[in-house]
Amino acid sequence: MKILGTCSVIVACVVLFGCASPGEPGGGMQRTHADCTGASCQVAVKVDCTATPCVATAIPKELDVLTPNGTKVIHWKLDAPDGYAFADEKVQFASGAPFNCTPPGAGQMEVTCVDTHAGPGEYGYTLAVVKVADPTSRIPVDPWIVNR
Repeated sequence: MKILGTCSVIVACVVLFGCASPGEPGGGMQRTHADCTGASCQVAVKVDCTATPCVATAIPKELDVLTPNGTKVIHWKLDAPDGYAFADEKVQFASGAPFNCTPPGAGQMEVTCVDTHAGPGEYGYTLAVVKVADPTSRIPVDPWIVNR
């Protein structure tokens, strides 16, 4: 009976640790998924330069844009050390994706796209962060938007 109890505790621990999300600096939990239900939604783009090369992460990694169908505005806001900004280029979606994006302009900390949300679909995208002093230094960010 003692072995059965020990096995149950081990299984419970494995399940709990397997479902845990990776933590973010400061002890908070990093969101990998979020729902967008309003007319406007935000995605944070965090740049971590504690290791080389720097890494950029979208939070949430997947943004689910829910019905009702219709235009939604998505804002990406940069959370980075001084000297970093979004690359002066449009957010890159695959051909035929229902997004209208404009380049943010050099040195900007926010990028905005309009999601026409005409129907369901999954859309991977890429945007980039650069060192302002070296616009050729690209740190890619590759998350998803899912229109439901």
